[in-house]
Amino acid sequence: MTDWLGSAVRGVRNTTGRLIGNRSDADGVSTLNAELAGRPVRHFHPAGAPAGWRLLYFHGGGFISGCIDSHHGLCSRLAAQSGLDVVSASYRLAPEHPAPAQLEDALAVTEALAGQSGHLLIGGDSAGAWLALRSALDVHARQPGRIAGALLLYPFVDLAAQPETLLGYARPAVAVMRAALGQAYPSLLALDLGRAPPCALLWGAALDPVAPGAQALANALADAGVATRVRRHPLLVHGGLNLANRVALIDRLLAATATDLLQVAKAG
Repeated sequence: MTDWLGSAVRGVRNTTGRLIGNRSDADGVSTLNAELAGRPVRHFHPAGAPAGWRLLYFHGGGFISGCIDSHHGLCSRLAAQSGLDVVSASYRLAPEHPAPAQLEDALAVTEALAGQSGHLLIGGDSAGAWLALRSALDVHARQPGRIAGALLLYPFVDLAAQPETLLGYARPAVAVMRAALGQAYPSLLALDLGRAPPCALLWGAALDPVAPGAQALANALADAGVATRVRRHPLLVHGGLNLANRVALIDRLLAATATDLLQVAKAG
């Protein structure tokens, strides 16, 4: 790892820990640490959760930062607001583990849960949303319809950082991600989105650098005939959902988007 890359990654991780690290617990949600497909996972179980429904969640962090702990508060709140069991899964980070290590881990955990009974939903934020949708597409190739729906929170779409899919001020961060990964993951827009499960999307506006890409993804999903529900909020910043338990707006956004997810999943 070059000096500049190591310094940049450490900076991102330190910032992630300061700004979005949140270990707060939502009322009525119990947690359990476990292992699945060789990866640490954390189960969030809200009181009264319906049997047979589960949401697998991948944290964001640009493939180079974030962890189960950094997204603990978000996943606990998501479980409380959705009423669903949430399984938060870890994956190896770059640059210590170049691509495709992140995708390999996400696919392994997804396939392990897909082999269990019940209705499986999948989701994530930012880079985690990329992993979620990409994993759903892969599972569909072998088990069509096995994943009932996808929750894509300010999804990262395109590591090429094209002008039409990423606001310019975020491109230096994407350059760090590309260097750390060693190879660029493909744009979600280049995949066969007709195989995607029904999707619920949420992102911000001018304060969210992935907004153009998220809109392009929502359009492409709809054009491919995928049931898609979209929510945008002008005050939502990228990573802002990790303020769960601190800002009442976050609870409302999580509840509304979880409702969208369940509605499109059950309709499908």
